[in-house]
Amino acid sequence: MEKRTAVCLDIGGTFIKYGLLTEDGELSNFKKQKTNKNGTDGLIGQVIEIVKELIIQSDENQITGIGISSAGQVNHKKGNILFATDNLPGWTGIDIKSIIENHFKLRCCIDNDVNCAALGEMYFGNAKGLEDFVCITIGTGIGGAIVKDSKLIHGYVGSAGEVGHMIIKAGGRRCNCGNRGCYEQYASASALKRDIIEKLGMSYLTPDNGFKLLITDYQTDQKLRNIMNGYIKYVSMGIINLLHLFNPAAVIIGGFVSEYDFLLKKISENVYQKAMPEFTRDLMIFPTLLDNKAALFGVSTYIFKEIQ
Repeated sequence: MEKRTAVCLDIGGTFIKYGLLTEDGELSNFKKQKTNKNGTDGLIGQVIEIVKELIIQSDENQITGIGISSAGQVNHKKGNILFATDNLPGWTGIDIKSIIENHFKLRCCIDNDVNCAALGEMYFGNAKGLEDFVCITIGTGIGGAIVKDSKLIHGYVGSAGEVGHMIIKAGGRRCNCGNRGCYEQYASASALKRDIIEKLGMSYLTPDNGFKLLITDYQTDQKLRNIMNGYIKYVSMGIINLLHLFNPAAVIIGGFVSEYDFLLKKISENVYQKAMPEFTRDLMIFPTLLDNKAALFGVSTYIFKEIQ
């Protein structure tokens, strides 16, 4: 039996993840490839080739639309990229919705990657039944999404939730957004990796082990423990700021931190200790259920809910 199917892509600063999703949440043909960094034409060309590949693989299913989740500031209604850092060179200002719709003659929906991840968790993951929560993803950078009364807060031009660019240290490290002291310069996976490389050398980080050795050596290596404790402090600081601003029922964390129970536990303990007590009463802090696929699930809901 033919199923309504969405072609879904999640464009990040390191990888593009993609697959086919049916309206009942069945994911197939999931793959990822490194993001093309060769400017506007390179990335648009890569996106078009991925969409072509997925349409060919859709078999007998009906392609209802194309959903794109993207890092950066996205105007969801107009479908253009308001701003992207150097993680996505040449992406700022691109009207990706029009480009895709004109090329494939299919409806295209686009939103920020963390907004999409929040929707994925709300409909298919750990946020089912929650009306008020904050979602943050920690990877190359840091993104955020705020859900109030079961609706995403998009903001005036669609850029709400840029938590990675909260200033948490005046005059601090230069960020690729142009400011100094941004949250993601201290609390992203990239920031932790930079600190470890600068202070300890490359021995802890190889392509094979990622951050796994951090957990093993945390108790025995004082220098590493100092770096990790500083990192935990900064991640917690950003979460506490969000609690005091939005008073959510839950904080859902995706990306690098969600892969390590050790880190999530330490961060949660720090938040509960240092946030104002009323803001942590009954507060839940937990990882995404859908991991790195949450944004794909989320952007598919735009296709099936907006395209009737």
